[in-house]
Amino acid sequence: MLDMKITLAERPLRVVHLEDNISDRLLINLMLKKEGLNCEIVYANSKSEFEGALKQGEFDFILSDFSIPSYDGMKALAAARTMKPETPFLFVSGTIGEERAVEGLKSGATDYILKDRLERLGLAIRRALQDGAERSRRKAAEETLKKTQERLSSVLAKSPAIIYVLHVEGKTLKPVWVSENIEPLLGYTAQEVCQIGRWDSCIHPEDREFVARDTEKLFSINHTVREYRVKKQDGDYRWISDEQRLVRDASGNPAEVVGSWTEITERKQLEEQLRQSQKMEAIGQLAGGVAHDFNNLLTVIRGNAELLMMSTGQFDGESKDWLNQVVSASDRAAGLTRQLLVFGRKQMMRPKPLRLDATVTDMAKMLGRLIGANIKLKCQHADPLPFIHADPGMMEQVIMNLVLNARDAMSTGGKLTIMTEPVWLDEPRTKEPGKGRPGEFVRLSVSDTGCGIPPAILGRIFEPFFTTKDIGKGTGLGLSTVYGIVEQHQGWIEVKSDVGSGTTFETFFPSVSTLTDQAHEGVGEATPRGGNEHILLVEDDEPVRLFTAQTLRKMGYQVLEADCGKAALKLWKENNRNTDILLTDIIMPDVTGWELARSLYFQKRNLRMVFMSGYSPEAFEKENEFLREDGIHFLQKPYSSQALLHTIRECLDKQSVHAI
Repeated sequence: MLDMKITLAERPLRVVHLEDNISDRLLINLMLKKEGLNCEIVYANSKSEFEGALKQGEFDFILSDFSIPSYDGMKALAAARTMKPETPFLFVSGTIGEERAVEGLKSGATDYILKDRLERLGLAIRRALQDGAERSRRKAAEETLKKTQERLSSVLAKSPAIIYVLHVEGKTLKPVWVSENIEPLLGYTAQEVCQIGRWDSCIHPEDREFVARDTEKLFSINHTVREYRVKKQDGDYRWISDEQRLVRDASGNPAEVVGSWTEITERKQLEEQLRQSQKMEAIGQLAGGVAHDFNNLLTVIRGNAELLMMSTGQFDGESKDWLNQVVSASDRAAGLTRQLLVFGRKQMMRPKPLRLDATVTDMAKMLGRLIGANIKLKCQHADPLPFIHADPGMMEQVIMNLVLNARDAMSTGGKLTIMTEPVWLDEPRTKEPGKGRPGEFVRLSVSDTGCGIPPAILGRIFEPFFTTKDIGKGTGLGLSTVYGIVEQHQGWIEVKSDVGSGTTFETFFPSVSTLTDQAHEGVGEATPRGGNEHILLVEDDEPVRLFTAQTLRKMGYQVLEADCGKAALKLWKENNRNTDILLTDIIMPDVTGWELARSLYFQKRNLRMVFMSGYSPEAFEKENEFLREDGIHFLQKPYSSQALLHTIRECLDKQSVHAI
C-alpha cells in the first residue's frame, strides 16, 4: 500500500455513508478503523435520510453504494454535487461496472472502490482528502487573488497615477497594458491607447525627439523620469511626469518596461506663474534702477540748460531756441524713464478725479494723426460717465499704447473704436484675487479690426520686452506698461481676440463718487521768490548736487553741500542751529535719507525736510505714510529748477511739522 500521510484535525472525520446493507456498513467501518481513520459516521439508506444528513452540516467525505433498492447512486451523486459540491464523493459498491464507474467519475465522483477490494479504501480516502485540501487552498488563493485584483483595480481607478506596461521588442517598446484610469486624463480607453501608433501619437510633436532620446537611455540606466506633454482626445495638451523602470529576464535581457504617468499640468502652470513673477520682478528692478540713474542725468541736463536760460543777456534768440530744445528733449527722455518706472512699479502717481471720455476727446486729434488716414477712428462715450481717481498722464499713456498697438495690427487699414462706459459687476469675472471683483467701474475699450492675436502667444502679450514686431519696430514695453498702470490704479485688463477678425482690450477702473481733488497739482510757471534760509543739501551724485546748489544760491539761499550721510552729519554738528531745511536724496551708499532725517529730527523738531529720488514715494512702502506729513515734501527726479524752487519755498512756508 502506498504510504501517504495526511494531516488531520484532532476531531473525527465526519462521514455520510449511504448503504442499506448492515453487514457492508460494519465491514467498511472496520476497514476505516484499520486504516487509522477516526470517523464519525452518519448512515443513510434512503433519499430522505441521505439528503437530510447533507443538510445537517459539513462533512469531510461521502461514501455511497452504487445501487440500493430505494435510491439510485447516481441520483445521490447529483444531490451531493448540488448540496456539497466541494466534498469528496466515493462510490463503494460490489455491482458497479466499468461503464457506470466512468459515468460516475464524469458526473463528479472522486473515486470508486469495489467491495471485494476494500484495501484501497484508506488510500482512496486519503487521496481524496488531500485533493480536496489542495482544491480548498487553490480556491482560497483564487479568492484572495480576486479580492486583491478588485482592490488593485479600485485603487488604480481612484489613483492619480496611471500604470502601464510596455513590451520590449528589440529597441522599441510596445504598449501591452495600461490602467483604466487613463480615460479621464486623455479621453481614450485603455484599449485605444494600446493600439499600434496611438501611444506615440499622443506625445506633443515638440517633445517626441526628447522622449525618444530619453527612452534610449533607459536600456543603459534602467530608470528614467521625464516630463512632457500628451494630447487628449479633444486636442488639448496636458503635462505629465513619466517614470519608467526596465525589467530584465533571468538572462539579463530587457523584457518589459513598467511605468507610471502622473498629471502635473497644474504644477507646471504654477511654476510658469512663478517664473513669470520672478522675471517681472527682476526686470522691474532693472528698469527702476536704470530709470533712477537716468533721471539723475536728466536732472543735470535740464537743470543746467535752465540755468543758462536764466542768463538771458548772454544768448541770442537762436541760442535760446537751442536751449529750449535741450529742455524739451530732456522732457521727452523723462517720459521714457516714466514708462520704465511704471513698469517697475516705481512711478510716482498724481491721481485726481478724472473723466476718461474727456481724456479721449482731448487726445482724439493727435490719435488721428498717429494712426494714419487708412484707419477710421471712432470714439463712443456714455453720458454721464462716472469719475475715476487716476493720474492723467498715465491714462493718456494707456490710451496711447493701446491705440498704437491696434494701429500696428491693421497694416492695410481698418476701423479703430475707443469706447468708455460705466459698468456694474455683481459677481467676480475671474478667479484672480482683486480682479473682476463686484462693484462700479468705468470700462475703457479699444477695439480694432486687425489681424488678431494667435492663442499660442495671447498669454504672453503683457510680458516685458515680448514682441512679435520686426526688430526696431517695437520695444515690447507698450502692453506691459499698460498692464502696470492699470494695476497701479486697482483695475484690471481683459483681452478678446480672434485671428483675422480683430482684438479688443478692455480696461476696468473703479469709479468714484466724490470730486474732491487732493492730488498735487504741480507747480506754476512763474519763478517763485527766493530767500536767505540755510539749506543742508545731501546728494551723492555730484552733477546733480552742483546744479541744485547753484540754482538755490542764485535765489539767495545759503547752501551747505554734503556728498553722503556721514558728511551731512559732520556739517550738521557745526551748523545745526542755523539749518532751516534738509534737502536730501533718499538712496545713498552709506546712510539713507530716511535714517539721516530721523537722526536730525530728534535734534531739531522744527526742521523742514524735502526728499529727492528717481523713484516715486510709492517705491518706499515703509516710509510712504511719512511723506504725507506736513512740513515734509517729495521732489521727483528729474526735476526742473522751477519745481525745485517751488518745492523748497512751499516747504519753508508751511506752519507746522509733524513727527517722523
